[in-house]
Amino acid sequence: MSDESDRQKRQLGGELVIPVLGVAFTIYYFTTIWNSPWTAQVAAFLIGGILLLVCGIFIVRSFFLLKSGEGSLGMNNLFSKEDFRSRPFEIDKYVYEGDPLSEPPPAALAEILAGYRG
Repeated sequence: MSDESDRQKRQLGGELVIPVLGVAFTIYYFTTIWNSPWTAQVAAFLIGGILLLVCGIFIVRSFFLLKSGEGSLGMNNLFSKEDFRSRPFEIDKYVYEGDPLSEPPPAALAEILAGYRG
C-alpha cells in the first residue's frame, strides 16, 4: 500500500472553530461601533480587518485542503477519550522529590523542601 492511502486526513473541523468564531465576533463588533467616535471606529475596523484577513486566509486554505481530499471536517482533534475519562486527582506525582541518582540537596534546600513535604 502507498503512504498516501495509509495517511489519515487532517481534521480541519476542530481547527476552524476559533477562526469561524473570530469572524462572527468581529462582524458583531462592527455592528456595535456605529455610534462610537470616528477614532474608535477607525481602530476597530483596522484591527477587525486584520483579523478577518487572517481568518479568511486560513478558511480559504482549509477549503483547498478539503477540495484536494487532504482534509476532512472531522473534529476528532478537539477531544479525546482521555479528556472525558475520570481519574483520581494525583497531586503526589507533582511533588518534587529530587533525583535519586544525583547528589543530595544542600542542607538549606533540604530544610525548605522538608517544610513543603509536611
